Amino acid sequence: MEFLELTFTITLITIIVLLLITDLFFKAEVPTQTAYVLTAIVIAKVFNSPLLAQLGLGILTWCCLIAFHYFVWIKASRAIRNKIKSMTFHHKETSAKYGKIKSIDGELFISVNGGLYKFESLDGKQKIPGEKYQIRKEEAGCVFI
Repeated sequence: MEFLELTFTITLITIIVLLLITDLFFKAEVPTQTAYVLTAIVIAKVFNSPLLAQLGLGILTWCCLIAFHYFVWIKASRAIRNKIKSMTFHHKETSAKYGKIKSIDGELFISVNGGLYKFESLDGKQKIPGEKYQIRKEEAGCVFI
């Protein structure tokens, strides 16, 4: 069972990857922030330098990861979650039905049978949250109203 023996660094990297994958499916800050702290520890541990230099490198790494998180990761993970949601979209669930417009994080979605879907307006008019609209057609994971 020698292949199951992982070093401390490899174990931390595995945990980091699992936490980041968890964040893709569940919108939460805790797994991501924990992964960033563990990443800073791994990077500081990899460099064999004095303790103070490792501490400074770990803090610098963590600060860079926090900046990356707020400028890139949140938007990218939201896009991935939306892509996964649209892949599970089924036309039969929505055709010739009515849905209610909902606003989530400033974006408009249409709620049909408890599911949220991106939509486009066929008439070009802006839709009002809370109003009901009939679904005309579905194409490539997008609902047209």
